[in-house]
Amino acid sequence: SMPYLLKARPDGLHVGLSAPKVVAADSVSVPFTEAVDVGAEGLPDARAVAAHDQLSVTLRWGDHDGGSMAAPLVRGMPLVTLEFSDLAPRVTFAASSVARVDGHAVPASLSSDRYEIELASGDTWLVYVSKESAVHVDERGVSFDGKLSGAVRLGLAPTEESKAILDKHRRRYPTGAKVRARAAADRAHL
Repeated sequence: SMPYLLKARPDGLHVGLSAPKVVAADSVSVPFTEAVDVGAEGLPDARAVAAHDQLSVTLRWGDHDGGSMAAPLVRGMPLVTLEFSDLAPRVTFAASSVARVDGHAVPASLSSDRYEIELASGDTWLVYVSKESAVHVDERGVSFDGKLSGAVRLGLAPTEESKAILDKHRRRYPTGAKVRARAAADRAHL
């Protein structure tokens, strides 16, 4: 799921950014520094693999009877996507405090389906919601004012060009993949 490093924990999905590998004579490791955590008020601790294929895995917290959160994690995804059912999402920035949201100083209460979060570190994250939602933003992150049944997507947007690209494609997201390969003589087809 590059460019992000991900950890599924009882309190939600923890997102880190790609970092250089540390190579030693007897090991290779990739440091994990959390950038943002996504969870929800009342998120069930139980999590499990709900689906998988060659390029993806979907993790689910909770079940369909109560509130749930699902994360379709697909190799190469430009945005982290979480699907909520009857939960109030929260997005917490772990690496730096929030300085501004949509050009407003924090704390701020807003209602939209797109939020541009500027961190004190200078990083900018875009947070998309499948439908307009009221939120409160403070130095720690974004708290939804009510329960959501829909998707929250977020991604790092270092340039104006990347913001425009993410904005253009924010409404569609992968949930899985199917790969077929065929080879004959010196030709391969994917």
